[in-house]
Amino acid sequence: MLMFGLQLTTFDRDAAGDNPAARAFIRSYLVMRLAIGLLGVVLPVLLVVVDWWFLDTHRPVRGSMSAYYHSSARDVFVGGLVATGLFLLTYMSAKKRTYDYVLSTAGGVLVIIVALLPTARDGRELGMGGFEPSGDSCDRFAGPPACNGFQKVWGEDVVRDIHQLTASTFVVLLALLCVVFALRELGYGPGVKALLGEERGVRAVLAALKARKVGLLTYLWKGLPADPQADGDAATARPPRRRVLGYLLAAKIIVLSALWAVFGVAISVPTVDGQVGSTYVGEFGAFVSFGVAWLIAAWDLMPGPVKLLSDRVAGAVDSISGAEPAAAE
Repeated sequence: MLMFGLQLTTFDRDAAGDNPAARAFIRSYLVMRLAIGLLGVVLPVLLVVVDWWFLDTHRPVRGSMSAYYHSSARDVFVGGLVATGLFLLTYMSAKKRTYDYVLSTAGGVLVIIVALLPTARDGRELGMGGFEPSGDSCDRFAGPPACNGFQKVWGEDVVRDIHQLTASTFVVLLALLCVVFALRELGYGPGVKALLGEERGVRAVLAALKARKVGLLTYLWKGLPADPQADGDAATARPPRRRVLGYLLAAKIIVLSALWAVFGVAISVPTVDGQVGSTYVGEFGAFVSFGVAWLIAAWDLMPGPVKLLSDRVAGAVDSISGAEPAAAE
């Protein structure tokens, strides 16, 4: 699948076969997916835990993930985002004509900018009610928390605007990457062979489903019903491990979380004093969903007990949906 000269496919694991070098190469890129996913899931929680650890008083969750730049968890915030950015920059460097490379590289650059160009300080932290960031606010309100070098040179308000723009664009790229994962799994995943044989591609899958009069969601959730005209593996085509739905759900949650950050309301959490602001709720949802999507993409590296639990959950879903148990892949 080509658009703008870019490919949807990355590595053909079946073609790697018994080639140890090819398998090791693919495994290394799966490890990077796993690392990115773990960072996405852990970082939003780790910021709160570290901030609480170094404070004498128990306080509510800060207004946004970005606000932790001006807290005792600054090193965790900057380190986590820069590490994520570096992983994204190197993730698909061997496949530069792919959607993954373009989107992940752009995302890596943006998230590093987000880490280094912080949001504005909170007036409550400065003890200044009605504080508004401006070109000279770093001089008029020295802190703590103090401005960084970029804020002092460019102005706290300008740096804040750059931060917000790059952060918003980064979230959009996260959702697009999840869509790319979904399309690749749909057109080239392990479940495609039973439907198309040796042919591959999103359009080919959609055409085959149309010919067999099976809806896309039915195919993804339940698989294909038995075809009396077919023999062997083609008699029943299993869904592509339902990963497509997982990726699309992650993309949807990322978009909804971004909207919540802008238009949503604060929520009450029993273990937190006060309320968690809408911005943090939205950022938490987007970042964790992004992490979960990448963990799904690295599922082949998951420990045995995790896979066993996944198989049991898949079996329960098969029972509920009426699908036949999934064949081993």
